[in-house]
Amino acid sequence: NSDVFLHVHAREYLYAMENRMGVLAADAGLPLSRMSATGSRVIFRRPGMVGERFELRCDLYRSRAKLLALGSFHNVIDGKAEERPASFLRFDAKVG
Repeated sequence: NSDVFLHVHAREYLYAMENRMGVLAADAGLPLSRMSATGSRVIFRRPGMVGERFELRCDLYRSRAKLLALGSFHNVIDGKAEERPASFLRFDAKVG
């Protein structure tokens, strides 16, 4: 999904991050059926273009019922992810 300039739509970043957060939460043994998203933020350093490859790095943090996932998308060039991220994401959620 892209715009007329072939920039990847912001929602694609959100979908990828949401999926990654779900995997991390399941791996941590958290009850996915009781999780609710409470907010998200995206900060772009450089927009992704159609055809580019990215690596998503993500960590999940928990404090009681609050969850925080911090992620970053890194361009992959010649099979190697750049160290400096192209965009950052923050997801907040709660476990009820």
